Amino acid sequence: MKVVQVFAYLLLLFTLTQVLGFYAGTFITQDAKGNQVIQGLQVVSQPSEPASVGYLFFYVLLGAAFMYLLVKYYKGEFLFMLIEFGVVSFASSIVFYSLIKPFLSDTLLSIAISVALGLALGLLKAALPQLKNFAAVMATAGAGAVFGFSLTFYMGLFFMVLLSIYDYIAVFKTKHMVTMAKTLSKREMSFMVTSRQKTEKGEIRLELGTGDMLMPVILETSGFQISPAYAAVVFLASVFSLFVLFVLLTRKKAVLPALPIIAACNFIFLGAAKLLGMI
Repeated sequence: MKVVQVFAYLLLLFTLTQVLGFYAGTFITQDAKGNQVIQGLQVVSQPSEPASVGYLFFYVLLGAAFMYLLVKYYKGEFLFMLIEFGVVSFASSIVFYSLIKPFLSDTLLSIAISVALGLALGLLKAALPQLKNFAAVMATAGAGAVFGFSLTFYMGLFFMVLLSIYDYIAVFKTKHMVTMAKTLSKREMSFMVTSRQKTEKGEIRLELGTGDMLMPVILETSGFQISPAYAAVVFLASVFSLFVLFVLLTRKKAVLPALPIIAACNFIFLGAAKLLGMI
């Protein structure tokens, strides 16, 4: 039963990320229509062009290479803390903004408060490692909102395919993702969420990378611009994919790339919804 409880908590963290990210993404998408500051958050200038996805994917690979070299050769703490602080502070401030702005008419004041809260969360996480899951949820929701606001739905699907291929290679072929995950997990960094429980034989532990939670948020946010049905299908497919992943993990008891499973479930659900005339 404990393994079910561990999975249930992981599912809760995943679902919370989806809800927060979807809300933040749809909010900033609407807010950007009359707000040049928020318009500036768009990470690509041509949301519907494959070249924009290629540009983002290149930077993902560059970031992964940098992080791998850091994990392999850097034995200190400062650079890891600095990177985590920057990511958590910026990305979480997007979520804070989407929660604060509806209650404040002054955009600059809303941004200032949101940035301050983001910086505070970054500092608190550095001081209190137990805030790892909360920081990961907030940062992933914020990052997913920005990417979802920046890409069209179909370019989001293309991005997911590229990342899924990379995830498969990084886990099963080069295995560098496994190396990074182990190191980041030991350092309690908020680039993954962790669910665990002590047992008589040791510890039951399940972890999910923030990148795996990020893609559904991107698709939910961008899909909503076409129709709410797209966002609903992606959400259901992504939650279902976690159950598939859990079954596979309990059978294989090995590190698995989650994103290909999430992607496969999304394509199956979207295809079925299309055939049934739901989208």
